[in-house]
Amino acid sequence: MNKVIYWTDFISVLKCINNETKRFHTFDSNRLTIIHDGSTPQQWSYVNREDNPAHDGSKGLKLDVLIKNDRWLTGPKFLWGEEECWLAMVKILILRDEDLEVRKKNQIYVASASRDVMEKLMMYYSSWWKLKVAVSWSLRYKRYLKNKILQRRESSLTKQKLQERSSHLTLDKLREAEHEILRYVQMREFPEVIALQSEDQRLVKRLMKKMRASITKLNPQVHDGLLRVGGCIRQAPLSYDLKHPVILPYKHHVTDLIIKDHHLKVGHMGQESVLSSLRHKYWILKGRYAVRQELNKCFDCQKRKVKPTEQFMAELPKDRVTPSEPPFTYVGIDCFGPIEVQQGQSP
Repeated sequence: MNKVIYWTDFISVLKCINNETKRFHTFDSNRLTIIHDGSTPQQWSYVNREDNPAHDGSKGLKLDVLIKNDRWLTGPKFLWGEEECWLAMVKILILRDEDLEVRKKNQIYVASASRDVMEKLMMYYSSWWKLKVAVSWSLRYKRYLKNKILQRRESSLTKQKLQERSSHLTLDKLREAEHEILRYVQMREFPEVIALQSEDQRLVKRLMKKMRASITKLNPQVHDGLLRVGGCIRQAPLSYDLKHPVILPYKHHVTDLIIKDHHLKVGHMGQESVLSSLRHKYWILKGRYAVRQELNKCFDCQKRKVKPTEQFMAELPKDRVTPSEPPFTYVGIDCFGPIEVQQGQSP
């Protein structure tokens, strides 16, 4: 039975042929595919460069010199002997990832920032109204799970009322959702809320000194779990929210949503109008800066502020700007009719 053996003087080629796991570049991969289709790795052996007649051709020798060389036509001498006398097979090293023939793998590094569910929910919505509705439904589902676990059933309500309560959101539920959102934001941004709720007055005075100056000047107080602006107008005949607005940070997604909502309510008016509308219920630290930053993002306002382009006057002709020439040296005449025109095939 005839046996075919292939010889090469490149160890790197043998490494690639015997490889079964690494991936190569397109050029190398196409040629290895041809080799694997016509042979097996066991058919390939190593030959020294001195004993390889094909190496003579790679030296650039002329054809007549190659023909005169016996081994170019007859092959290396060791092939004429018994197979036991052939060259011993060298040890083929394992192909490594650092080798030039191996195609480098693209590596993607992902860094995940820890963020709770409430923060993800807030960042998902771009509308203050939609965020309140989503939080309201979440609170309703939370109460449903609690009642289911505790097996509390309201027997006094009929099925119809239960269906109405489960399919509609009331104004009180939306206010509750807004209260929870504001309380969450303050708990994250102003740890002073927890301090002011403490009954230890010494602890309160100690932490009040560590408050930021922008908050301390507002004489903050806690009412219904929200940090509000204090003051000396408690007896004024105004609404409680107007006398004691809720304090909000100027760098927060919820603050941006509230500013955007009031900006739409006042009809895309300017900075002071939006700030005045916000002061009826909220007090944003660095309010003018926060409102200005949000108004700069409004596409409609940017379109209104764009200045119309001005048409540049064309250059005057040379006859109009040439000095030292008497009047009527150049005269232009506008001629008009009758002018014969042709429409279609008829004159």
